[in-house]
Amino acid sequence: MENAEVLEVTVKQVETILHNRTQEVDAFKREASERFAAGYIQCMHDVH
Repeated sequence: MENAEVLEVTVKQVETILHNRTQEVDAFKREASERFAAGYIQCMHDVH
């Protein structure tokens, strides 16, 4: 495998890893936001 090919494969692999991490972070943020909203709503019900 030539150097250019190795570099191209490496770049594609890094892009894939970064894309997957971004999706994981987005899912984590969405889940945290949903938990916060559910807790806030529950608190409002408990207060009233």
